[in-house]
Amino acid sequence: MGVIAAASRIGVSLPQIARASQRFLGVRRRQEWRGIAAGVTVLDDFAHHPTAVRETLTALKGRFGPGKMITAFEPRSATSRRKVFQNDFASALSISDEVLLAPLYQPEKLPEDDRLDVELLAKDLRNGGVPARVIDSVDATVDRLAERAAPGDTVVVMSSGSYGGLHDKLLEKLGDPVRPAKLADKQHISNLLNRVGIAHPQLDEFWPHYLVIPGDVDVPLVGCVAIERVEDVGLLRMLAVAPERRGEGLGYLLVDTATEKSRREGMKDLYLVTDGASSFFAEKLGWQTIDRKECDYAITTTREYRMARAEGATWMRKVL
Repeated sequence: MGVIAAASRIGVSLPQIARASQRFLGVRRRQEWRGIAAGVTVLDDFAHHPTAVRETLTALKGRFGPGKMITAFEPRSATSRRKVFQNDFASALSISDEVLLAPLYQPEKLPEDDRLDVELLAKDLRNGGVPARVIDSVDATVDRLAERAAPGDTVVVMSSGSYGGLHDKLLEKLGDPVRPAKLADKQHISNLLNRVGIAHPQLDEFWPHYLVIPGDVDVPLVGCVAIERVEDVGLLRMLAVAPERRGEGLGYLLVDTATEKSRREGMKDLYLVTDGASSFFAEKLGWQTIDRKECDYAITTTREYRMARAEGATWMRKVL
């Protein structure tokens, strides 16, 4: 709201503000999408006050899939560790379909009669019809989530800290996760693109726009794709799968995830150009072949559009 007010004050038109606002995707640790694996979406949120917990869970319910919403909550902040919110947390967390609770963080730093009773919180949730339990370790929490979560479900991790790396550990446990690229992935993206013969001169500035599938020690990255947003449309680029993993559906997984992410972020159309995989995109994913001249004007401003392509290159579009 502050940005809108400031932009309006200096003369930016409301249509311009509306278009630009679509590109604001929030900030880290506020309903942040950390990845998807085995059809399970994993989110991160800093919420540590019962009002924030309640409103966040209400906003997320059903947003990322038709399945159940499981919340993993770590009472870590000075606010969340106090029993003054004992009843409020039970009410807020009851929006979830299931709740896993971590033990109170550093309980010794609070007087005993001032501490949130996590076991009582779990009991109150169960009495209200919400399955809930306290789990002592992060690894055991990961095992429980992997056991309970099914395709279409959403796992919301709530903590003012890192929760012991629960997000990445869960994605890895579920297998073949698609997640946003991190700075540490940049060299691995370059290596993979080199292996499959895709030039990538803009990687230094463009790596944050990639989605990746991590691998193992020998092959740290087995798949990647980039989404270039221009105005309210997007361009799918740099789709690559490690040669030894081809035929496993990883390309489908990357494109499908990128498409859903683009739709959630308000893009109206998604474009791509391919030198020989048009049938895959058309038959498997519902893309339509178009004439190059039919591309949205915003796409024509991109480097990809201006590049010389092979005569057989095909432009495609998916309406989101």
